[in-house]
Amino acid sequence: MRPILSLGSVKRNFLGLMVVKCKKCTWILHLFSSRSRTRYIIHLMQINSRFRFFSSLFAGLLPRAGLLLFLVMLAGGREVRAQATWSPIVTVGPGYVDCYTRQVIRTSGDIVYVVTNASGFSGGTVASSIRVYKGSPTGNPTAFAEVDAGHRPSNGVRMGGAEAKIAGSDRFIQIVYEDIAASQAKYVKFDTVTDTWGTPEIVGPLSGQNTLDRYMGKTGLALDANGVPHIITGGTNEAMYYTNRVSGTWSTPLAIAGSSNHMHPSMSFDHNGTLHVAYYDGNINMFYRSRNPANGTWSAVETVSNNVSTSQSDESPSLVIDSSGRILVNYISGDFTFHYKLARRTAANTWADVSPGAAVAGHGPGLYIDSADNIYALEGHDLSIIQPSVDIRSAAGTWGAYQILASGPPTRDGSASARWDLLWPGSATHLDTVNMDENGVDPQGNHYGITYYLHASLGVTPPPPVADFSLTLPTGTSISIKAGQSTSMSLTISASNGFNQNVTLSCSGAPAGATCGVSPPSVNPNGASVTAQISITSTARSSAALHQRENRSPWLWAGLWASGILVNLALLIWTPERRRSRLPARASLCVLFAIGIVSCGGGNTSVPPPPVGGGGGGGGTPAGSYVLTVTGTSGAQTHTTSISLTVQ
Repeated sequence: MRPILSLGSVKRNFLGLMVVKCKKCTWILHLFSSRSRTRYIIHLMQINSRFRFFSSLFAGLLPRAGLLLFLVMLAGGREVRAQATWSPIVTVGPGYVDCYTRQVIRTSGDIVYVVTNASGFSGGTVASSIRVYKGSPTGNPTAFAEVDAGHRPSNGVRMGGAEAKIAGSDRFIQIVYEDIAASQAKYVKFDTVTDTWGTPEIVGPLSGQNTLDRYMGKTGLALDANGVPHIITGGTNEAMYYTNRVSGTWSTPLAIAGSSNHMHPSMSFDHNGTLHVAYYDGNINMFYRSRNPANGTWSAVETVSNNVSTSQSDESPSLVIDSSGRILVNYISGDFTFHYKLARRTAANTWADVSPGAAVAGHGPGLYIDSADNIYALEGHDLSIIQPSVDIRSAAGTWGAYQILASGPPTRDGSASARWDLLWPGSATHLDTVNMDENGVDPQGNHYGITYYLHASLGVTPPPPVADFSLTLPTGTSISIKAGQSTSMSLTISASNGFNQNVTLSCSGAPAGATCGVSPPSVNPNGASVTAQISITSTARSSAALHQRENRSPWLWAGLWASGILVNLALLIWTPERRRSRLPARASLCVLFAIGIVSCGGGNTSVPPPPVGGGGGGGGTPAGSYVLTVTGTSGAQTHTTSISLTVQ
């Protein structure tokens, strides 16, 4: 076979042959040298797996130094694809899952739990409950059984919007859901040591009951670096609201969506403490917002896509974050092809399309990304075969072969919900995902659906444990003081994975006339934990206001006195002669003005300096609610925690 480029009259000496094998092909390199130009000529050919020559890709001249670089790039730069070995599908039990929530958990002991919503599909007509199933054996479970069924949350109408997460080695699964019968969003913990339910607590009321459709959920859950739950929820007659749990109390709900049609919040924190949320508008748009951890403010709404399927039951989104901090959001195409679509945020208000090139079609899409940035596009079911499927995109950006993950019967028409969390990733060698069959029923004949579990062993080398630290406020993060008062609290700096570096501490966000400081300003937990003291001071408004009045009074009285003199002079000039007999009285009035200035503190009266405050302004610390941000920095690692301060 001839190379693409003609070598002309260049005199060549054959040096040798190099063969480089990849997964599906073999590269053959013919190496020549040119005596006259002392350069190398490379003839590159490719052979496919059936040993048929189908292309001669390149021939040309390279300098000596460039040859070695080229060969190293070719041999070492071959793309490494994700290695996922899928196990047979396993039946979990009655209940369904959603594609915008995460409903499968793997503990630090490698035990898999699945949380399902056992509610009717076609309305509130049967007893409903939130159920927890435990897999066995550990690692790759082949069977599931419900645990503590006698205490599961239940009602006689329906449940909605269930999501479950676990924070690292914590024993408790944290779960949020919608109690439709009570019109309330609720939060509950499940103990994985005793396999028992805790007592549900009310997050807040819901305006409007979703008694018709299982896919209209508005509740989502994310855990921050301290394992604190952050929730978005809402009823059918209201927008979605954000709240978090501070010292056992839920914060005041804050509306983050503009319409009661908005739903399906998919949430995750990044390593900087920013909360990222993607959600669906119930029509043709997929939206995105983020929450600033320093001041609690939310970013402007960004449009991920305005070409989204209007079939609400088919939508996600599922949101993940890669190792570079880039946000990825999936959805179903709005052109009625039901193609899987994937968008990646490259800058503010800028989203790039990185969808599978094979135009995979299906319903209920899910999304997972492993520790090496390989992306797994999961389908609740393929459009034609009605079984779960996956397409994998390598970290280098190449999509692999489309793969059906199960075969029937039964057909499995349902959503894909994969375990994933950036801050609390759990095992990196297991991919756990669940989907469902909408036609399933429980042993009593209730139309609940049936959930199934799929496991993949990932050929990904887990990254070494990262030495890191965390900040905790054990005494609570919500305090109230009166202007002029001071307070303090302990800050715990805890090391993980042997962290033993200095951490620089600071506190920001203090209002006018107040200060917030940390002592000592730098600590080293030395592989364990250490405490520092946060001190908050404020300035009394009364003393500052008095100083302000005293300081300004001489000018006030001087102005009045000068005005009086000017008025009297004017009257002297323009007053008719017959009325000038009254002028001495007016002159006496001017004297009284002067005396008044001295007696009222004018002249050279000394005034003490104002109290020292962090924000200045002279008026003391204003009443209001403030968010103080405590920051710990060590090299490139930065963590924050917040204090809610109320000044009365």
